Amino acid sequence: AQDAAGPWGYCVGNDGVVLRSVDDGVTWTQLSVIETPTNHPKHPNLAPELWDVWFENRLHGYVVGFENTVVETCDGGLTWIDISAPGHVQSANPKWYRLHVFAPGEFVTTGDFGWVMRLNADGSKAAFRIPESWWCYLPQLQVPQPYDLQLYGLDFVGDVGFAVGGVGNNDGYVFRSEDRGQTWALD
Repeated sequence: AQDAAGPWGYCVGNDGVVLRSVDDGVTWTQLSVIETPTNHPKHPNLAPELWDVWFENRLHGYVVGFENTVVETCDGGLTWIDISAPGHVQSANPKWYRLHVFAPGEFVTTGDFGWVMRLNADGSKAAFRIPESWWCYLPQLQVPQPYDLQLYGLDFVGDVGFAVGGVGNNDGYVFRSEDRGQTWALD
């Protein structure tokens, strides 16, 4: 992610690492490592793989990743606040792959097992799974281990967006939203 107001850029990777550049990517500095919360139901204080990042400016940004990692910073990455969806989503422990920010305080993220989470402009969160009946067919049910719908790609133009991914060896599932990620349909 690059800040349009200057030469700052951010990238994320394994082990909770977030890097920042202040010189158009010539050099990079590691920010504080992101860890799962102490009360994480499966892996507390783990530095997870991070998959996507968005910064509004040098101070305010979001990061998503494995272990239900959805975090926000307001101080340029010195500290991170867990803003993941609680309850059933937390116990499911999804891997979040992509993030699309509509405006500061409003975004949608997609992950494995068909999970979608929205942070609404009013601060409320909504999380749900794309129903298995939309994408599953008989050969997927006949394997020893059930397949998992993974939504790797996500992009919007205005209110209309697409989430793309696959199930096992069957890639090419495309889901469409016309309301900023609040509802989805198989496209």
